[in-house]
Amino acid sequence: MIVNRRTFNVKPGCGEKAVESLAAESAAEKKRSGFTGAVRIYSSSIGQLNQVAFEAEFRNLAEYETFWAGWAARPTTTEWLKKWIELEESGTTNEIWDLAE
Repeated sequence: MIVNRRTFNVKPGCGEKAVESLAAESAAEKKRSGFTGAVRIYSSSIGQLNQVAFEAEFRNLAEYETFWAGWAARPTTTEWLKKWIELEESGTTNEIWDLAE
């Protein structure tokens, strides 16, 4: 199993809205795609402030690639990204972790 962790720097005062936006889009995409992997969203409380992290579990890289290609191809994604860009600052990371069980 792999975990995709995306960490976003958000504009000051936008953390709560960023969490809400990620949660709503994650729930909607799970319904649209039938994705069954675990999804977690975190907000920073100690350490670097104004960060939000998104994690999703996938069985393998093929499932990860299929999921993100499907999400990127949806007409709803463009509108969501336009709103997301208003919340985000530069410095996003996108990592793949192997889950050690």
